[in-house]
Formats: sequence, structure tokens, C-alpha cells
Amino acid sequence: MRTLLIFSFTILITFNVFAQKEKSPIAIGQIIINNDTIRQFTLEAVDRDKHIEALIKKWGAPSSNKTGIIKWKDISIDGIDSKLEIKLSDGLFAEKTKSALYTPFKNEKDKTKRLNSLKENESRYTYLEFMGSDGINYINSSEREKIIVDMLLAEFKKLK
Repeated sequence: MRTLLIFSFTILITFNVFAQKEKSPIAIGQIIINNDTIRQFTLEAVDRDKHIEALIKKWGAPSSNKTGIIKWKDISIDGIDSKLEIKLSDGLFAEKTKSALYTPFKNEKDKTKRLNSLKENESRYTYLEFMGSDGINYINSSEREKIIVDMLLAEFKKLK
């Protein structure tokens, strides 16, 4: 009986260890506008600044580089047939009683100050949008979504 109990406990621990997955550094939000599903890619990693630096290294100098909003233009991504404009927004998301508010960081000083004094209802929120040359969100299908997710995960895997 004791052997069976120890064996069962060992099996349970083994399944628990293998069942725990590493949290993905990317979450995908979907917004439906005029029967079109648009994807927004949220950075969930703890060290977001490191991940942002990896994207700057990958895509080169941004066309616009403010602390809260970084933009790249004419970026080619394998598997995507058009050059894209990429926008990275970095700021705080504050939940209110009946609403929520997102505000990008204004500069490094603002970012440091706000991150060092987070309130209980606030959290850092960093997301990417991929637009076509017409300024419309280009990642509007599950196939394109997979291409972007795979590319981001491959890039972030290099950080480990």
C-alpha cells in the first residue's frame, strides 16, 4: 500500500512538472471592426525593455522613437507580402470602476516615475500593431497572426 502511495505521488509530481508551461511573452488581443478581426500583440514579458531593445535591433532605427511610442516604416517580414509599418506603444493601463484608461509614457523620466509608483489598479501595457501602407491594421487573419507570433517568439527566444 505504501509503495502504491509513493508511486502515485511520484506520478502526480511528474505530471505537474510537465503540465506547467512557460508563460508566453506575447498575448494576442482581437478587435472586431466592420466584420474584420484585427490583432494587437501585447508584450507580457517581465523585462519588456529588453524585449523592446531586441525589436529595435531586429528592425533597425525607428522612424519615430519616443519613449511611449516607437514606429518603424517599410519593414519586411518573411511570409508577409507587403512592407509594414509597425507601432509599439508602451505605457500604463489603469482600471477605473466603470472604465479603463491607457496612457503612453511621455519620456524616460515619466516612465521611471510612473513605474516606480504603480497603484494597485495600474499595470504596464506594451503592445504592437502592424499596419499596411494604407495605415490599416494588416494582421487580420489567423495565418498572418501565426507568422507574426512565430517571428516574435523566435526573436525573443534569442534573449534567453
